[in-house]
Amino acid sequence: MSGRVAIVGHGKSMQESGLGGEIDGFERIVRMKQGWQLTQTNSKDYGIRLDILCSTLKTWRPYWKIPIREYWGYQNFPGQDAALSKIREHFGSIKVETADATIKHWLGIYRGLADIRGGWERASDGMVKEGDEPWFSTGMAAIVMAGQILRPAEIVLFGFDHLATGKREDFKNIFRPKDHVYPRHAWNVENRMLSLIEAHYGVRIESKPIERSAAPGDRDETLRAVSA
Repeated sequence: MSGRVAIVGHGKSMQESGLGGEIDGFERIVRMKQGWQLTQTNSKDYGIRLDILCSTLKTWRPYWKIPIREYWGYQNFPGQDAALSKIREHFGSIKVETADATIKHWLGIYRGLADIRGGWERASDGMVKEGDEPWFSTGMAAIVMAGQILRPAEIVLFGFDHLATGKREDFKNIFRPKDHVYPRHAWNVENRMLSLIEAHYGVRIESKPIERSAAPGDRDETLRAVSA
């Protein structure tokens, strides 16, 4: 069990935030995908420690060469775990966590709250997208995995601008701003899920530099929606 866990995103609010020192003071630090690069290029805002890296199992390949302590990989559609033994072999002494049952559980809640039925049609050589993204963000995966694996007393989200506010805005990828269309996650639904995660794991979730917001009574409405 950990006391305080920092999960570091890359929302615009992190730029010029000067939060690097505070982040490095947490007991455990989780970063997402290319976010590890920011420890090398902007430690003043993002910190420098590399504890845990989280990504989909589809994108694991670049990360076994990075000096991290743990890798958290999750599948957002069936089949991504086919090479799990190979993944573990590449990471060697670096601990690999998948938390498959946890991801499946919370993904079901996300889809239920978002009222997603289908949304993607699998073609023989790819996928055709329609409507909302049927998988939550890597940030949300990191949150539920932190709750399950680390059982912390507090999780602080850094740079989770859209999830913290629940605004249905397009997210811009700061690593590939020109040629990449970020998935259309239901940020309002992910925001509502935070209260469920708090209740389930007995953890407090805060957000910086943008404070986490929720409509009055949102927690009760979310609980009713899930139990209905």
